[in-house]
Amino acid sequence: CLPEVEFDLFDQCTPALEKMATGCIPDLIYLDWNLPDMNAEAFLNQVVAMNQASPRIILTSGDPDVEAIYPDLVYPKLSGFLIKPIKPEEFYSYWRSHA
Repeated sequence: CLPEVEFDLFDQCTPALEKMATGCIPDLIYLDWNLPDMNAEAFLNQVVAMNQASPRIILTSGDPDVEAIYPDLVYPKLSGFLIKPIKPEEFYSYWRSHA
């Protein structure tokens, strides 16, 4: 049984960054590597530049070698990578093990 969780869903990074700029910092950002307006690295750089509390981040990718492709990606709260497709139980298990 999964716990109740409140989600804000964004299909682009800019609206999420705008919401975060108002002080609404989520506990977790579940971020796909490629989004229409910027990639995850550009998004993370902007989150760091906000100089606010750092949410935990889980990056997703369809490429099973994502960790080898992006080994230099540094972010203080980067919890790791999940490979798509992801089942809800798999996501929850990962979230609990990286709490």
